[in-house]
Amino acid sequence: MLDLDNFFFSYWALCPLVVAALTFIQGHWVLWRERGSSVSLAYFRASIAITVWLFTFSLMYASLDPAVALKWAHTSYLGIAFIPVAIYDFSSHVLGVHETRRNVIRIGWCLSVLFSVLITFTDVAFKHLYHFEWGYYPAFTLLSTPFLLFFFGFMVFTLREYALRFKEAVPGSENAVRIKAFGFAFSLGYVASLDYLAAFGVGLYPFGYIPIFIFLLMTSRAVVKYRLVDYTAALAVHNIVETIAEALIVVDYEGKIRLANQKAVHLFGQSMHSFTGKSLASLDERLAPQPGWFRDYGKNGVIQNQMDLHFEGRRLVYVDYTVSFMTNSEESLVGYVYLLRDVTARVTSDAEIARLAAFPEQIPNVVIELDTSGRVH
Repeated sequence: MLDLDNFFFSYWALCPLVVAALTFIQGHWVLWRERGSSVSLAYFRASIAITVWLFTFSLMYASLDPAVALKWAHTSYLGIAFIPVAIYDFSSHVLGVHETRRNVIRIGWCLSVLFSVLITFTDVAFKHLYHFEWGYYPAFTLLSTPFLLFFFGFMVFTLREYALRFKEAVPGSENAVRIKAFGFAFSLGYVASLDYLAAFGVGLYPFGYIPIFIFLLMTSRAVVKYRLVDYTAALAVHNIVETIAEALIVVDYEGKIRLANQKAVHLFGQSMHSFTGKSLASLDERLAPQPGWFRDYGKNGVIQNQMDLHFEGRRLVYVDYTVSFMTNSEESLVGYVYLLRDVTARVTSDAEIARLAAFPEQIPNVVIELDTSGRVH
């Protein structure tokens, strides 16, 4: 397949090959810049899938022998089949919904493996190639329909996630701008799916590498400007979080819960699955982060307070809580860290002591206080 005698020089093939190399480099750059965080790994997986697609298709376009071109067409689905779910996986990290979408993502990866194996090693999707002036292209059959539904279905899911999160974001906030930047980049990147027209005999040259190249430029700019904020293991190791004596809650700029330990979940009587992704204000509006906090206290400031929590059907709980700020490398606010300690026993004890101390003054009779030896105090 890699014998040079099987290929000819083609500008039609050169352009996607160059973009494949740039995609490969950018994926490694993001991984390095974000120091191997889970969100950068998700982006890296997407970049590798795109690289495989562009690299194999460029060799398919430049093939002299249709049998060799057909092999490269099949091989391309070692990458293409994983593109939609890889992008959805990455987007779920960026949007902070990965935990609540975990089952959807697992199903997506399983389907990607299934389609990759079927299309790479069988003729279920295509047996022959179209031969256009710019090169060969696989001729899809009706049996390719399930894969196309999967591919475009996940594309719609991804764009829907960006639309929903953008609608929830505070207008004009850094988070809203960040969501818009990545959402627009992926929307443009999906224009590359028009390449599938050639799979049904339309002789339009597959120009998908052009929106992918623009997508690379836009995502690079977004990564440099906003970074890929990871509210999971990249910010706090799970074992450390669970050994903290207090209830720990990490919320993003919009006040959505992104990370919590079991103590916090137990305190509010929730399950971890339902707790993550909730608005902190939905638990108690008094806990909601205020816009002026960061301005008033500064990045190293700490807010301390005490409050009572009322839970339906449960006892009254008093908590001391502190709030500190999470900032990125540009010292812009990206989230808040809450530590809550249940002080119900202490508050109840202090109230009882105060009540007993005031008892002598509240009755008209003479009160004599004796110690254990019978002496008058």
